Amino acid sequence: MLLSTYVGPFKNGLAEGTGVYKMQCMEYSGEFSANMFHGGGKLTIYDRPKAGDVWVLKGLFKEGSFISGMQSVLRYLHAQ
Repeated sequence: MLLSTYVGPFKNGLAEGTGVYKMQCMEYSGEFSANMFHGGGKLTIYDRPKAGDVWVLKGLFKEGSFISGMQSVLRYLHAQ
């Protein structure tokens, strides 16, 4: 089952303004327009939880796409 939450303002039933959207594998904190990431924000993607990789995109988004800013991948090593 896919669960997601959004905390922030709505306009005409769509996410609009500054808010936080969370799903099991990702979190976005920033600006929304018409239900899309739009403006300044930070997108964190938790890739393969057992491997511990985390992708971070921080900067400007336009109509749901990352257009400029910082990109990084954090790789965690697990002790054996």
